[in-house]
Amino acid sequence: MKKYLLSAVSITTLILISSPVIAQSVDLADYFMVTPGYWKIFDNESGLAVSEIGPFILQTDYQYEFGQWIQGESEIILVTAERIVLVGAIDDPSDGGIIYLHKPPAAIPRYLEVDELFIATFDEVDRQTGETVDFLTQTLMITETGLSETTPAGTYDDCIKVQYTDMDFNTVYCSIEIWAPGFMSIKEWHSVIDNDEEEPEIIMESEIPSVIEFGTSNPPFPPLSSDTLKKLFKIERLLPASRAY
Repeated sequence: MKKYLLSAVSITTLILISSPVIAQSVDLADYFMVTPGYWKIFDNESGLAVSEIGPFILQTDYQYEFGQWIQGESEIILVTAERIVLVGAIDDPSDGGIIYLHKPPAAIPRYLEVDELFIATFDEVDRQTGETVDFLTQTLMITETGLSETTPAGTYDDCIKVQYTDMDFNTVYCSIEIWAPGFMSIKEWHSVIDNDEEEPEIIMESEIPSVIEFGTSNPPFPPLSSDTLKKLFKIERLLPASRAY
């Protein structure tokens, strides 16, 4: 399973550590990529597109391979007045399209202050078998607002800078990301640390993907697979529990 952007956050434990100085509050719904039709392509041949299926927003990853875009994982999202709820994910169709649920559904507060540290721990559960396949800890902190960032796709104003980590059993993903309104990350600096060995080993560093193309309609990716759509409708019964957040 790939990291979820807050790609991404599910909540079993939530800690907010506040700065002693009153900081500016940010509505994350202004920055999360949740508007149907929005899409973006990075210079590392990866892409992301947003679609709306019933009550759900889907963020679907794509990878350019063998001369074509291949559908990857789809994150299942609900946006409420107070929360951004990450219900779960549908795995790559090539990997069987397994549905993974967050227990309980993630409920990210829409409003966070600059320099607050958000920490969450949660399980990823295979919906069919009930097996917990991963246990994750994720952190998010907004460190700056009002930024202007230029990528090959153009200049974005009113951006925020985010520090993000995603830790599973053996690996720690660390990143600094620039989020633009409506498109989430448009530029990232990140590394991966492998904890399998007695001494941690950096297995990737200094990767800096940037957005090279974006749009608000007609994504240049293939339609969602019919299997993905069928599995999405199967979990619609989770909606009442999700709205409790």
